Order: sequence, then structure tokens, then C-alpha cells
Amino acid sequence: MSPRRDRQARSPPHPIQEDATMHQQIRVKLAKPTAVDTPGAMRAGGVRSDASELPTDALVTMLEALAEKGYNLRSAGGHAIEGSGEFVFALDDARHDDSEACAQFLRDQGYSDVVVVELELCWMKDEQGELARCLRDTARPGRLIQEIHIGTPANDQVPVAFTTIQIPEEDTEGKGQPTQSRRGRP
Repeated sequence: MSPRRDRQARSPPHPIQEDATMHQQIRVKLAKPTAVDTPGAMRAGGVRSDASELPTDALVTMLEALAEKGYNLRSAGGHAIEGSGEFVFALDDARHDDSEACAQFLRDQGYSDVVVVELELCWMKDEQGELARCLRDTARPGRLIQEIHIGTPANDQVPVAFTTIQIPEEDTEGKGQPTQSRRGRP
């Protein structure tokens, strides 16, 4: 069972513009889906990604298609992008409301497993200790941070988008409580 992704965005603690929020990410797999076929009675109905079918410039090709369509990215990240993993990005402030349309554009181009995910958001200055402050002020108790994506600066503020997972009720004893900072200790 996969963890539930948080679907709530937060306002920036240091407002830069009321409409300048990076509250949605688009997640896409570059590898083509392939049916999983096992012998005998255990034939699988599942689908997996086959990275061996990808050209070596698959990510660059997709980025060029996005640029030609007028999409500019505010943040980007991922893992095993030109393999079995995924590429994750958010659109810039001018088009952040077009995430669903951008996802549909990618589906129409033949990309697989394209989803739009809403996340938590905080804004930080590019200064020492700001990432810790941003996350501590924004993350909710009882939730664990799963991923962080840091974007490009806008008006001297840097967007930090992150997903969280809820700790299951049976696993909450001793978990989800804030740890004490070790600042000033040897």
C-alpha cells in the first residue's frame, strides 16, 4: 500500500505575491509501460516500465516539447528519470494554474503515468537555517516529510514544495513528535 500524499497547499509565510504559489507538481514516467507476463497460472495483469526502450535524450526531448508549448518550469527533480523512475516538476508562477492542461499535453504526447499532485508549500530566504525554519513552521504534526523540491527564487524568496505522509494510527507511539534541536550542544 502506498502512502497517501498530502493534498493541501499552504500560503507562504513570507508573502511575495498572492497568486505566486507552486502548489501542484506534475509527475511523469518517461519509460513506456509494458505488460508483465509470467508463465503458467500466475499470469500478471500488471504493468511495469521498460527503460530499455528509451532514447538517451528522452528527458531533454520532453523538456523541449514543454518549452515549445510555452511551459516554463519553476522546479524540477526526480529519480531514475531515464530509467524506471519519474521526473517531477512544477510550472512557473505565470502558468501554475495550467498543471492539469500540461499533464494532458504530456499524455497526448504518449507519456505514461502522468499525475498532478498537490503539496505543502513554504517560502524561504536564501540564508543559513531557512530550510529548517520553513519546514518546521509549515509541516503538520503527525506527518513525515516524504519528498522536498526546491524551486528557483522569485522576489528574493525560494519556494519549497514538499509531500508528507500520515503516520498510521498503530505506528504513532513515539513517532510524529518534534525532535529537539541540538543547536548549541557539543
